[in-house]
Amino acid sequence: MNASPADRMKGRDFRQTAAGENTLKVEIPLQAVPIDKREIALALGYSDRKLPPHFEDLIDEVIRRSPEFCALQAGYRVLDVEKTLGSRQYIQVGETQFHTRQLVSAQLKNAEKIVLFLCSIGSGMEEWSRESSGNGDPALGYFIDTTASVIVESAVDVLHRSLGDFFKLQGLNITNRYSPGYCDWPVDE
Repeated sequence: MNASPADRMKGRDFRQTAAGENTLKVEIPLQAVPIDKREIALALGYSDRKLPPHFEDLIDEVIRRSPEFCALQAGYRVLDVEKTLGSRQYIQVGETQFHTRQLVSAQLKNAEKIVLFLCSIGSGMEEWSRESSGNGDPALGYFIDTTASVIVESAVDVLHRSLGDFFKLQGLNITNRYSPGYCDWPVDE
């Protein structure tokens, strides 16, 4: 017997509610998402050199205050793949054709199912960033924005791993995740 969508990640710390046919809304607690200062430093352009102490202090402040402003949520839908044409540059899911270009369609050519998902950090971090910039601290605003991007990317990693664990138990392999803007897939998709 297959697990229902609401049971897919049972036992994990994610509260899920049905949001439509074969679609789930997932609330991801911030404490389940690792926030890596090195990733924030990389995103700020400090790949091979140490952050100035003041920047480290700003990052620490943003990380410390992030729970006040983050409202992580995600949603996903599991769909059957109608056609996958690896030599072509698209995949067909239901009545929607995704013009993924050749690299992504080749990676998905044997896919039986596809999981469409998205994740949001909410508007709180953006509002805090805008307010900080508007109040004369554009550096803090930039650090907030950069940290928010790292947090949401980390949340997507957590969701992807959890979904992967579930599907592996079902005997299915998973691929890397792809989205418009990756691997020559036009961002307007």
